[in-house]
Amino acid sequence: MIYLLIIFCVWEKQIQTDWMGGAGVPGPVTNWSTRYYESDSVTVATEGQASLIATSRDYTSSGWVKHIIESNLGIGSGVQGFMPADIGNDGTQDLVAHSNDSVFWYKNVGNYVFTKQPIGSASAVGSNNPCVFPYDLDKDNDIDVLVSTAGSGLGWFENDINNTPPWIYHQIATGSYHRVSATDIDLDGDIDVIAVNNSDYGYGGTVQIFKNNGSQNFGSPVQSIDESGYEGWRVYPVDFNKDGYQDIYSVYWNTYVYLNDGTSNPGHFTKSFFADYWSGNSDFDGGWPSDINMDGNMDLVCGGYGSDHNFHALLGDGTGSNFTRQALTFGSFSDYMDGALAVDLDLDSLPDILGTFYKVGWFRQTGALTFTPYNIDNLTDYSHWMYAAPLGNKCTPSIDILVTQGGEHIVYENKMIKSFAKSGGFTSSILELSDTLKQLKYFGWKACVPGNSTLAFWCRADTSGARINSQVWVGPYYATKNIDSIALAAAPCVNYFQYKVEFAPQDTPIDIAVLYEISLSYDTCGGGYVEETKAATKLSLEIIGNKIMLSPGNRLNNAELCIYNTAGEFVQTLYKGELEAKTYIFTPELKRKGVYLVVCKYDGNTKTVKFVKMR
Repeated sequence: MIYLLIIFCVWEKQIQTDWMGGAGVPGPVTNWSTRYYESDSVTVATEGQASLIATSRDYTSSGWVKHIIESNLGIGSGVQGFMPADIGNDGTQDLVAHSNDSVFWYKNVGNYVFTKQPIGSASAVGSNNPCVFPYDLDKDNDIDVLVSTAGSGLGWFENDINNTPPWIYHQIATGSYHRVSATDIDLDGDIDVIAVNNSDYGYGGTVQIFKNNGSQNFGSPVQSIDESGYEGWRVYPVDFNKDGYQDIYSVYWNTYVYLNDGTSNPGHFTKSFFADYWSGNSDFDGGWPSDINMDGNMDLVCGGYGSDHNFHALLGDGTGSNFTRQALTFGSFSDYMDGALAVDLDLDSLPDILGTFYKVGWFRQTGALTFTPYNIDNLTDYSHWMYAAPLGNKCTPSIDILVTQGGEHIVYENKMIKSFAKSGGFTSSILELSDTLKQLKYFGWKACVPGNSTLAFWCRADTSGARINSQVWVGPYYATKNIDSIALAAAPCVNYFQYKVEFAPQDTPIDIAVLYEISLSYDTCGGGYVEETKAATKLSLEIIGNKIMLSPGNRLNNAELCIYNTAGEFVQTLYKGELEAKTYIFTPELKRKGVYLVVCKYDGNTKTVKFVKMR
């Protein structure tokens, strides 16, 4: 009888997708968040990406090019949710919008040209504030579209563009709805829906949470947040206190923050903050979450709509309970008082403010919450919606502006950036993996690396947070693919890890490398169990990130690769049949996070590893 020692590959993973919290945190830190240690000539002030800083810009009107995506739509000025999303699942950002009692998507065919494609009907019955929200609701790796209107109520269009019909509508609730968004409220792996029911009042309404009970089975709202005066208007999820659970805020006549402590299903919300600064002489008609002062804590940037026509911030302290009001502009900017987005438009490493109403403009942060206004366009009607995102599908990290005004969907192409720094980079905080020694496995990235620009990585590790600074950096590892990883097979068992990134651009055109994600996979050193086998046929079964790698040493006639849960119940068959002597890679389709067993049976043998679905 032969015994095979099989190591449990319980692979843990740390991911960093945002560096907007700013520098100055040497660590050790137990989880990568939005902070890092130090930087040089890079900008991370736009959420979800890091790149070289811009060194020259055109702040005149020629720095923007207006693209009318569609006009004469017969829509009201209050249409919400003109947003980008990769609907075609081809790696390019398309557009989603509501118009003329229907939902459409606009396929991006390049050079800011979009072709209109139908999704389905959604009657607004004359209301001027229907809303759409693109999100992969069923987690099948394509983008679905949520819609809320006064006529059709609340529902979602399932993306099935490879079949006929290409979109399938699913009703969630009837009545009148005007806001909708989605997130995993209770961290159970299923996407829940947040919406505002304004059936009792034409504008603001009651915030409702629709729990996804699995397979997109939405029952009645399991929780309603109903403040007096129908306060729900700008309502979106954001994690204010950084505990991993999505909280909810509402900005309208008053401002509310509801903290989710995750203690009940779908989540227990407590009103942690209330402000009536705006009622009476100054309410808010726009509010979005951002870290406007780059201190690592989420703030709310809002536009004053009453007698105070200026932008304000509610500066958070990271608790979700304490916010300090601060004026950001001084003057009269009533033409820009809706939207109140914050994003680094000129790539100088400071978040700027975007605003729209009768005009479209932005307010450049020149330092320490000091802002200078720039007008982009005068509108023929007023607008209640704007959004910011890169649409050029190049590596140039320019942020474009999306606006809906009465009868038109518009994209303003950002052509301000003229040149970038020649080199730069940043260093992460020291990451404390755990008290238990860890075996490093893979260091990975998601990026855009064009032409002869370069994106290089170094890393180092140690068993001591104090000693890691004396360790020599291992590298460089150059990103030759946009999504890739490098094996750290020779890495010792460690507790602490740190990385650094360096950028260098090509000269012409001005496309440069943009970093979107860093990941580190590791396993607990030692451990395992002995499993009885009948033969010594060689077969390697490994977990690499979220994939399973199977490598037989010779041809196998009868093999079966299956996934079971920890209770031993069958979940999924990945492969059944003959295996040639080559490497196979499988991606499990698991809807819920947790621990699974991957079992390979072959010629009377069995080999097993653990697979951990983190999210």
